[in-house]
Amino acid sequence: MNWVIRIVGGLLLVLVLVIVAAPMLISKDALTQTAQEQATAALGREVQIGAVTQVSLLPPRLGLEKLSVANAAGFDGPALVQVDKAQLAVKLFPLFGGRVEIEQFVLDTPQISLQTKADGSNNFTLGAPSEETKAEGQPGQDTATGPAAAKAAVVGTILIKDGSVRYQDPTASYAAEEVNVSLVLPPLGSPLKLDLDMALEGIPVDVSLQVEDPWRVTETNSVAADLQVDVAGNTLAGKMDAVTSPLTLSGPISIELANLAGLEPLLGAETLAGVEPFGGISIDGMAELDAENAGFRGANYKTAIASGTGDFVVALATERPKLTGTLTADVVDLRPFMPPADESAEPSEDAAFPPWSEEAIDLSGLRGVDADLQVQAREVTMPSYSLTNVKADVTAVAGLVTLNLQDARAFDGQAKGQVRLDARPATARVNTRFEFAGVDFSKAAPALLGTDKLTGVGGFNMALTTQGNSQAAWVKNLDGNVAVEMTGGSILGVDLNAIANSGIGLVDGLRSGQGLATSLGPSFSTLTTNAVAEDAKTLFDLANMTIALDDGVSSFGKAQLSSDTFRAAISGGANLPKQSMDMAILLSAKAPEAAGYRELKAPVKITGTFNEPKITVDTGPIVAELTRGAAKDALGKIGVDVGEDQSIEDTLRDKAKSEILNLFGSRKKKGDDKKDQDPPNED
Repeated sequence: MNWVIRIVGGLLLVLVLVIVAAPMLISKDALTQTAQEQATAALGREVQIGAVTQVSLLPPRLGLEKLSVANAAGFDGPALVQVDKAQLAVKLFPLFGGRVEIEQFVLDTPQISLQTKADGSNNFTLGAPSEETKAEGQPGQDTATGPAAAKAAVVGTILIKDGSVRYQDPTASYAAEEVNVSLVLPPLGSPLKLDLDMALEGIPVDVSLQVEDPWRVTETNSVAADLQVDVAGNTLAGKMDAVTSPLTLSGPISIELANLAGLEPLLGAETLAGVEPFGGISIDGMAELDAENAGFRGANYKTAIASGTGDFVVALATERPKLTGTLTADVVDLRPFMPPADESAEPSEDAAFPPWSEEAIDLSGLRGVDADLQVQAREVTMPSYSLTNVKADVTAVAGLVTLNLQDARAFDGQAKGQVRLDARPATARVNTRFEFAGVDFSKAAPALLGTDKLTGVGGFNMALTTQGNSQAAWVKNLDGNVAVEMTGGSILGVDLNAIANSGIGLVDGLRSGQGLATSLGPSFSTLTTNAVAEDAKTLFDLANMTIALDDGVSSFGKAQLSSDTFRAAISGGANLPKQSMDMAILLSAKAPEAAGYRELKAPVKITGTFNEPKITVDTGPIVAELTRGAAKDALGKIGVDVGEDQSIEDTLRDKAKSEILNLFGSRKKKGDDKKDQDPPNED
């Protein structure tokens, strides 16, 4: 605002000097020359006046054409200000008392070019008046303060019609066209009023400002102001105290950003993309605004994803806007930031359902805003679950966003960890590290695994990395490990304990001659069918498992379920991109009175897709064992003993070899007395 006062005040000075000098000059040319010289000395810049078009002393009137104020040395362009036409009408008698009371001061189509260099220098800080001008006490140059200055102040109405302003610095440039200004400079004790409308970078802007008793600024350097601003339907309103040097506004303020899309020419596409999920934004509270920062204390805020209170500062003079402070929220809804599922795909046994979304995730907005926030929220909502009592730190620098979750409630347990999202490269990278403890898996499994068939209480740790620009890419590139431990749980829909016990009983029956090995497959098929049902359940006391992921393919390391009567060791894994499974569960069972567990050497196989899993029993190992047992029994009846670690084939081979050697050994003993007469037959 200071540059506006300097420039308008400088132009007004030029015209006042001309009016003062007019009685002493007759020729318009001489009047023009004198006015140029005096204005140049007063402003410290060369002033050019094309022509004086109107001169009147009673009443004082003046018209000028082609007025210009030269640019500062080293800046682009010849002029700081160019005005096609200027008209000034003042009251005569106040001039004799050292006051300028304007009836009308109009600038037609002024063009103003403002520039700032990297070293902070600018072209709109006008030079100080000369000692000679001060000594002469020229109008507009009174250096007094307080009430004396107020009496000498300029009053009246200033109008700017259809002007243009251009501003340029090393990092940005802005242009305002169709600038119209009405400025009422009041007498002592009355309010100053400013109305401004313009098109800033093509965006409609309306400003209304009322300053109570503005001449008090000469005594206190501060005034009370009522400000109303509308930028493309986004509004700011407040009754604030204004300090003029440096210019600072403080007091209650209300901001309504109802049309963020309309601010794109000012904010830029990246910044707009970063704030777009927030929808409309409103802030209401105590504020302190200056050229570099907008600070808020005890402010109420509301967006599409959250609402609450906070103390925060938005740095405006940095390379990117930076938000710093503390925020407290009720519910934070992060779903607008998450990729939606592909609802168009049809489910099938061979295809994943619901499929991972291929829709691109646009994270470019994260590169346009920086942040350093401490956040507390009653609830944080994500697509399939929520965290409550959340305490977290959030930092963002040029697209590198880090969320440190210090504490939260999740699935009736506790959670903490970190998410690091790097949106700086073209392909986004994600690193996560989380620890969950005391979790109710009947609530966690539907949210995290997409199943309601697992219960139990426990915890899990995960350390995962991925990269990509879609949900599908994140799943395909997923690497890391997960460790799970839970107690007192169950798996619904299957009774592995029944399969183990019944299977062992079935094998015992076959071994005792109660059936044939050829009936084993159908028997287990019937058993599996009975044990896989809606009301079937596998109960376990403890579950331990470690899972490794490589390019979205998981594999079990140590993975087992156990209880007093049942154990299961799990191997294999799942292909997350294809949403398919290939796992084997080796079962063991123990009767209540038994001393140890007996293993069922028929692994339960889980295959198929996530939406259509298939549970079968591989009877091959048992058939082979039963076949070996039958052969062993048959050989035993004819005197051939098969060792525990010896195959049937090796036993028969060893037996044949022994019989041949015995045969030749017997022949040799019977023919000992003829060995010198008859050599043995080679055959």
